[in-house]
Amino acid sequence: MSKKQKKEMTIIIALAAVLVIMIAAYFMAVKHNENKEKAADSTVNLLHLDTSLATKLEITNTNGSFVFEKKDGTWIMPSDESFEVSEGSINKVLDVFADLVADKCVLNNKDTLSEYALDKPIAKTTITLSDGTTKTISLGGTVPTTGGYYGMLDDKEGVYTFNEGSVMNLCLALDAFSVSGEATEEP
Repeated sequence: MSKKQKKEMTIIIALAAVLVIMIAAYFMAVKHNENKEKAADSTVNLLHLDTSLATKLEITNTNGSFVFEKKDGTWIMPSDESFEVSEGSINKVLDVFADLVADKCVLNNKDTLSEYALDKPIAKTTITLSDGTTKTISLGGTVPTTGGYYGMLDDKEGVYTFNEGSVMNLCLALDAFSVSGEATEEP
């Protein structure tokens, strides 16, 4: 083989190697995108309620326990009817129930609730609708790597993770539900 042929062969082998590398990179990129799409599709739609039918909210969290009821189209606190209830704060809680989406399911049963601090939840909120239907969301411990909370619906099997923004309104203190406290409330 002459020098010219060796040089041509070296170029052909180099081009073939580059082609193989480009094909491998293409398939790796496609696989990466598929994995990202699967991760994005891993969210779980848990609940969709028409919250305009809500008649009662029972909230227990680290800030206390309180109940709100809808009477003649206005939210009141039956234990203190002089308490001026912030419709905006009530709506923030109702929004959680309107479209509850979990980041993912971490456990398909409720056998080990203590692992997720759901045996003693930091927040538990029950909504009652005008037809008597009730739904309860419980929040447990924080998710160590991504933040957010472990949680569950009492009428569904499974423990889920929720991003903090989607469920943080279940942890509001009583003063956040006051018309006077609404202006100073932190998001």
